[in-house]
Amino acid sequence: MTTFVFNNIFKIIILIAVAVSIAISRPVLAQEKANLEFLLGFNASKINGGYLAGNSGMTPSNYNLGFQLGLSLRYKYASFVDLLPQVEFIKKGSKWGQPTLAIIYEGDYINYEISYVQFTLNHAFHLCSSRKRGLDFLLGIYGAYKLNASERWVFENTPEGGLPPGNLNDYLSDWDAGLSLGIRLFSMKSRVSLMLRYDHGLKQINNTAEKRALIDFEEKSSQRMRGIFLTIGIKLKSYH
Repeated sequence: MTTFVFNNIFKIIILIAVAVSIAISRPVLAQEKANLEFLLGFNASKINGGYLAGNSGMTPSNYNLGFQLGLSLRYKYASFVDLLPQVEFIKKGSKWGQPTLAIIYEGDYINYEISYVQFTLNHAFHLCSSRKRGLDFLLGIYGAYKLNASERWVFENTPEGGLPPGNLNDYLSDWDAGLSLGIRLFSMKSRVSLMLRYDHGLKQINNTAEKRALIDFEEKSSQRMRGIFLTIGIKLKSYH
């Protein structure tokens, strides 16, 4: 119930922000411009929900490290907000097990790696700026198409039920979609920006309600992607 309420509040905030920005913005004619950036960074992502039944008891899903690279186009269409569409290749994932130290695992654990092509459309609201640098608040949506998914099962002893049947590609949906928010710090003089973003998946990413071997999900609707992204942007070209 809490997840349902939170997701709907999140959707309402996005819709209000987009509607207000479009309604009160005016085209920037004389100063209209766009900047093309190359993006490179890393992320920590996980599939929300689910527990691994192992020797150490029921352990929840944990974050898995990945990376992203792509292109971004910053388009200025109002004095207080820019459009920030991004296209990225992203390696996401999730882990189930008991980490011994941060993301280091020993003993029984399961590792998912999922590759996506993702399109993110953010509104970059200008919070503050000076002659040297600026800070934006990002708010928007994303959609992702799955290219491939792989899994690795590491067990000291093979589970009684054996390894899961079928293929992880068939188990997961081809599409993911959700909300995006974050902050972006950029320099007025240099060609570099730094972005910290959180993606909150709203679409269930499993095709079936059946659990996958020892991973026991609490409910079908809880299988959604979450991700934290740290990205460096390098300006390639400016358009006036």
